[in-house]
Amino acid sequence: MIHLSKRRAFISLFLLCLLALGACSDDQNTDGGDTYSDVTPADTRGADAGEDARTNNDPSDVREERDTRQPRDTDPGWDWDLGGDVEEEPFALERVLPASGPMQGGNRVRVVGTGFEPGTRVFFGEHEMTVEVTRTQMLGRVPASNSPRVVTVKAIGPDGEVRALPDAYEYVEGLTVERVTPRRIPTRGGVEVEVRGSGFSPDMAVNFSGTPARRITYIDSGLLRVLTPPRPAGQADLQLTTRSESARAANAIEYYEELAITEVRPASGPVGGGQTVTLKGSGFESGMRFLFGGESAQVLSVDARNGSATVRTPAHAAGLVSVSAQTSNDNAISTNAYLYTANATAQIAAIRPSVGPTSGGTDVEIIGVGLNGAGVAFDFGANQATVIARDDSWARVRTPAAPAGRVDVTMRNAGGEIGRLTDAFEYQQALEIASLSPSEGPVAGGTSVTILGSGFTGAERVEFGGIAAPFTVDSDTQITAQSPAHGAGLVDVRVSRGGVASVAEDAFNYTQALEIWGFTPIRGAIAGNTYVEVRGQGFYGELRAYFDDIEATDVQRVDRNNLRLYTPPHDAGEAELRIEARSTAPGDSQETIRSATGPYPFEFYNPANRFGGASGEEVAGSVNVSVYADGGTPIPNAFVMLSTRGDTQYQGFTDANGQLTLSGPHVLGPQTVTATARDFSSATIHAIDAENITLFLTYLVLDPDGEGGGGTPGPPIPSARIRGEVLIQGKLANPDDQHTYDMAVVGTTRSARGGGRLNPGPGATVMGSGRYDIVSRTGDLATVALCGVYNETTDVFTPQFMGIERYMVVNDQETYEVDLVCDIPLDQVARVKLVNPVYSPQGPDTNLVQIHWDFGIDGVFTAPIMGRGFADIVEVPAQPEATGVLQDLRYSLVGGSFTGQYSPSTQSMLDGVSTLEHIIVMPPLLDVPEPVSPVVGGNIVNNTVVFQVDGPHYADFYSVQFVNDDGLPFWELVIPGDQHTIRLPDFPDFSFLPEEQRPNPWNTSRIYMTMIGVRSAPDFVFEEFTYRDLRSERWRAYSLTRWSFLPPLP
Repeated sequence: MIHLSKRRAFISLFLLCLLALGACSDDQNTDGGDTYSDVTPADTRGADAGEDARTNNDPSDVREERDTRQPRDTDPGWDWDLGGDVEEEPFALERVLPASGPMQGGNRVRVVGTGFEPGTRVFFGEHEMTVEVTRTQMLGRVPASNSPRVVTVKAIGPDGEVRALPDAYEYVEGLTVERVTPRRIPTRGGVEVEVRGSGFSPDMAVNFSGTPARRITYIDSGLLRVLTPPRPAGQADLQLTTRSESARAANAIEYYEELAITEVRPASGPVGGGQTVTLKGSGFESGMRFLFGGESAQVLSVDARNGSATVRTPAHAAGLVSVSAQTSNDNAISTNAYLYTANATAQIAAIRPSVGPTSGGTDVEIIGVGLNGAGVAFDFGANQATVIARDDSWARVRTPAAPAGRVDVTMRNAGGEIGRLTDAFEYQQALEIASLSPSEGPVAGGTSVTILGSGFTGAERVEFGGIAAPFTVDSDTQITAQSPAHGAGLVDVRVSRGGVASVAEDAFNYTQALEIWGFTPIRGAIAGNTYVEVRGQGFYGELRAYFDDIEATDVQRVDRNNLRLYTPPHDAGEAELRIEARSTAPGDSQETIRSATGPYPFEFYNPANRFGGASGEEVAGSVNVSVYADGGTPIPNAFVMLSTRGDTQYQGFTDANGQLTLSGPHVLGPQTVTATARDFSSATIHAIDAENITLFLTYLVLDPDGEGGGGTPGPPIPSARIRGEVLIQGKLANPDDQHTYDMAVVGTTRSARGGGRLNPGPGATVMGSGRYDIVSRTGDLATVALCGVYNETTDVFTPQFMGIERYMVVNDQETYEVDLVCDIPLDQVARVKLVNPVYSPQGPDTNLVQIHWDFGIDGVFTAPIMGRGFADIVEVPAQPEATGVLQDLRYSLVGGSFTGQYSPSTQSMLDGVSTLEHIIVMPPLLDVPEPVSPVVGGNIVNNTVVFQVDGPHYADFYSVQFVNDDGLPFWELVIPGDQHTIRLPDFPDFSFLPEEQRPNPWNTSRIYMTMIGVRSAPDFVFEEFTYRDLRSERWRAYSLTRWSFLPPLP
């Protein structure tokens, strides 16, 4: 039965749930009867012939317009890659970029060429690579190989054409670190460690948290011997770099302070022991032991952080003893560090060091008794030393200059000598390095270096960065040395003889040719700011990077083999990466400029998705956000942020193209992306793991009359006229009932279940047999007549037969003559089982099922009667049998639990049913979300909206819309189905912006929220969400609920 009166306006385009039940039509049953939508009988009081032809308010029509927006042809650099008419190019492969990678695969490459078409397959050797195809390149991640090798890259077009690049890609052993031994090394470095792993090469680089290794000895592809550099105490990362890739083993090495005793105070005490002594040094730890002359001291406390300990001395015979320390990993001894005395007689017991240059200036420690007495002085030979610090048992003095040879060290006061150590200190000829020439050379070593200075006669050792160098002493003022192999960077040069040495700090620079070996990623967005890691060698000096001639920003040197940088904005296409380095050699003022270019180009691309939502790969350093108005116009200066924290560093404003890239080494995995702009709505996608996000915002400013919209009317909708005779065979109405009449109602199919239709006009209704005249859409369709009985008392039309003209092709502005015979009985009843129907006193409170007749290419027609009930099996009458002219008919069902016909509600869809002989089981219904926080009418707390669902069937995602006081949607959100908390961003303070540019996301006194939970198509992946996923044709089930609440309190 169909009620013809009591029209009700469609309330909100967002209520997608209504379209599937045909509730978007002009007609609605309001007394609990059945509904009807695809034919519109004229009101018995007459229809308004001037009514707008577009009577269907189907939200899917709005979404479809969004889906088919046109590219901005005003910008020649803009490319939606729509595929239109382009000049046909030959199918050809040109190159693979980059041309090598690990045999484990997974690295991203570009296969460049021409004439590529969707459906092209790509093979690396015998292994297929999944690709994203554009006209001139195919993007993908390389499949794994079972061994290192060079392979042919082959492409097979959709038509079977084959193109190949022989030996186009090299698989190399993947770079890994399995083990480093020993793992603990002293801060002075100089310990050779073994690094085991895979993918090692003779020319690879090794760095320890930015400090290059002193020396690398390549044994084979799985073993290196590496001489460690000095570093501060703590964990150090091991960074390995080859021409193919970089690998970092976090905290692979632990640098520790070597155990040492540097100070014992007081330095003398009684033979009976019991003296409290403070020891200072390095490498101390809780639980360590101290021994005086081999006897254990009582440890009172250990301050490992500050390198000190307090002990009580053991008893010992008189005389000098060594003090030793023991930890769980190390031993240390300080020779002749403590003096046991039987009495307080003044004396000198020991000094250290015992050697120094003739120029003096050596700091010497003296241990004894009475060193702090009145008038006490110290002489080295005939010359008095300078006292730096002292107490009764210890003194530090600075030696005076003296001729070479041994001298006595004496202690005296006003009364004369009170202590002497015979021949205790040896003066040796002083050493001094004045200059080196040349002051730089290659890391391979072998540079002949002239060292000028003095005191070189008898030199015993020359070191470059701690590595001994072969040398000859040419004279007392010149040494010729051969630089040993050493890691890149500045090193100290040291010359020593006996206990005398001279060190020239950062005096020699080990150089490498500037080279770029590769970079990751290989492409980035045109907005710039893509985080890129570059590997190579020779990265020292003042570094700059350029993409073509546009300088990159924030170039950071990790070590001499790795850089980090951010790309500049650049037009779409390939760009050459160039690194420029400016440096001067130690002791030189002449600047050297070096330059290197990348082995392959970097590609800039437009990340915008014409369908909105997500695209691209998982987030691995960058998120590219494009922000547009609903019509496709870019929104410049839109604010975009990752995370929900207002203080996140990953925020900014879109450029003139409405785009912004937020990137960095920690931008990894799922991200929450939000965009907002002045006078526009906000949009948020929660926890999306995709590198490209396109968001559409709605303009919120009403026109001066408060009606919104406006603008120039669009072109007329294509339409045609169909007319002819409707023949009802026999008398259907009861002849004895003066209030019933035979009637026919004529209409056409929709293009799809959710498709729009035109108002057929008053000629769609025929009383008895007679002529009809309707307005029709264009395209492939069928014309349908429903014939039955109209009761003017109840205002109900009951269809009993149908007539149909199929396979019509209708063109714009043409007229067609079609006669319809109502000879197909509508006598079948569909029995439909709902799985997990929902009932609640607050709603849903009834079960409904609507059937649509799917005629294939002819389109879809909504059945005239809707099934209704409270049981889980609902009967739907007035269905035709799929036989005869309808033998290809398929039934498309929508059923669920509703509150009236609206929300809260839940429904599922089933297409392609071919028979009504058996009970039709619908897909399970989703639970309806219920509010937890805020309560209805309450304020949002902590920028969080919480809801609950009880299951057992859950959504793939939730589409949420906030509507403001003006009825305009001011915030749209999409969250994964496994999340039941909506975290709204805590926006920063926009006071730094001019008033006319400040976004105001909460410009409403009350929030009206609509939430749709969607079970989408079986192949749905949240990381590939697009705005097309908001179209009901892609849904299997969905639930809908609404509630209202207030914005957060200020």
